[in-house]
Amino acid sequence: MNLDFKKLRIHFAGVTTLCVCLAVTYGFGIRPVLKSQEQHQQAVVEADHLQNQLPVLESEIVVLREQIASKRSALQTRYSIQTPSGRPLLGTVSTLLSQRRIALSNLREEGQKPNGELTIVLHASSNYEDMLHFVNDLRKLDCPARISNLHLTPIDELGDRCTAKITVRFFPVIPLPAA
Repeated sequence: MNLDFKKLRIHFAGVTTLCVCLAVTYGFGIRPVLKSQEQHQQAVVEADHLQNQLPVLESEIVVLREQIASKRSALQTRYSIQTPSGRPLLGTVSTLLSQRRIALSNLREEGQKPNGELTIVLHASSNYEDMLHFVNDLRKLDCPARISNLHLTPIDELGDRCTAKITVRFFPVIPLPAA
């Protein structure tokens, strides 16, 4: 009986060692392989999903590029009066006044801020139509402008001519991104 007990101990130790080896093999060998196969399968599914989205996104890119091109051309036609580089902005305003046959009585620069903003105040006289064309020309400058004060006073009794006091703030030009 003693002999059987010794054999039983040996068999028990062998079975225990075999179970430990199987557990270590599963824990360090098989389980990581199964986990990596699952991650690979998820990556394949995600790649297929992204691949299926690609044609839709490419068509959206084409549409967005067309919209950008149309907006760029609209901006270029909207701001059609170019301010020459190197020329003071006051010179451009004076040119616009003379083109519209507006008599300028006073043109004053109130100062340029560090961020590039420039405020001018001008007193001029002309007929209403030319004055409105001048205001429209200010709107079409490629240099953004905001008229913060516009005061029109009739000169004659017919109301055909007027004097104007206009305060305009010009902002620095932000270049459009390249196409």
